[in-house]
Formats: sequence, structure tokens, C-alpha cells
Amino acid sequence: MKANAGWVFSRSNRGRRPLELLCFGVGTAVYLASFLLPAVRSTSERMLGLQCALAPLVCHWMPDSFFNILLIQAGGMINPLALAYVCLRTFSRGENLRRGLAVMGLAFIPLAWTYLAVKGYQVEIGHVAWVAGLLLMMGPEAIRGTR
Repeated sequence: MKANAGWVFSRSNRGRRPLELLCFGVGTAVYLASFLLPAVRSTSERMLGLQCALAPLVCHWMPDSFFNILLIQAGGMINPLALAYVCLRTFSRGENLRRGLAVMGLAFIPLAWTYLAVKGYQVEIGHVAWVAGLLLMMGPEAIRGTR
């Protein structure tokens, strides 16, 4: 079969395993779907993934400790890193930069978990889908980047 079917088979992707490309595509779809699902819940509220993604933008006005604000900002960096990663990967650009973004993005996930634990939130399906999507789309490149 001739590899000439668009961005998936661009020059820098030839030789990559099809499973890795499948993981990227499925991971991106799961990641995007996670924003529409309930992500976390506390005793008084339930938040969708999109609300969680926007929370770091407004946390400067929240009466919270510096530690909590630092955690939410670090966890909030994951989505911009993931967006940059998807753009670079889609257009087959910046392989070294992509690897760095993948490693950093996945390394920030425990900071998001720490924030949720400190605030007493319980994880729901949207957060699980968010993490699974990130792992699928960035994991293979992050593993290559740490070798």
C-alpha cells in the first residue's frame, strides 16, 4: 500500500509504527471528548472537563493559598502544552520540541492530582478520559523522548 494519504503518512511519519499513529488519533479524540464529560465532583458541585480546563484562568481571583494556586497553574499548563503538541504532531513539525512537550505535559499530571486531593475533589469519568487521552496521544513520544 502506498503511503500517500494525508498528514498521517507525511514524510516524517513514514517508518513510524501504525499503532503509534492509531494511539495518537484515538488519544486525541478521547482527550477532546473528556471536556464534555463530568470530570470532578465535590460535596457541593460537579464540574465538567471544560470548566476544569478554564479554572486556572480565573484562579488568580480565588481566595486560596499560594500552594493551591501554584498546583492549579502547573496542572493547568497541561492543556496548552497538549494543544501545542497536537498542532506540531498534526503538521509533522518540531520533533524534539514535541518530545519535550510530551514529557512535560505528562509530568504535570501528578500536580493536577495533588490539587484535586488537596481540595477534596473526587475524580469522575471525564478526568479519567482526559488522562487516558493524554497518555495515548503523548505517551509513545514521551517514552522515546526519555531514552
